[in-house]
Amino acid sequence: LGTAGVVEAFTLTASHATERNEARDSLLFFQGATTTGAWDLDTNPGDTSDFQATAYAIMALKAEGSGASFAAAKNGVKWLHQTQAGNGGWCYVDFGNIEVTEVDGEALWAMSLIPEAVVPTFTHWGLAILLSLFLGTGAWLVYRRKKSQTV
Repeated sequence: LGTAGVVEAFTLTASHATERNEARDSLLFFQGATTTGAWDLDTNPGDTSDFQATAYAIMALKAEGSGASFAAAKNGVKWLHQTQAGNGGWCYVDFGNIEVTEVDGEALWAMSLIPEAVVPTFTHWGLAILLSLFLGTGAWLVYRRKKSQTV
């Protein structure tokens, strides 16, 4: 959440404009350094592109609303779409193909904010996953699972 949280909080509260702009510029810089449209977990661009970090950056930049922020958020959505697994989720290959449904939800949420960045049916599989995890009690089942192998 980090820097993205600062940008979104200061945007939504209409406070600390200077600090918000500095944090926004930092987000824009680190996305630009990756060349993929993603954000990383650390300050070494390109080595740890992360679905969750990218989703939070997209949400913050969309809230901030400047032209540069919107363009960066749109590129982030395109990266999420390109890296989406066939089942609609996102799998951390470096961690044994682990899929975290919390991250799936955050990525879909971010993508839904800028639907013009990807094909109109981008949430079909992701929504099916989320709906299958909804419990009748109004709660959500959250678990980690390994990506199934397709033949």
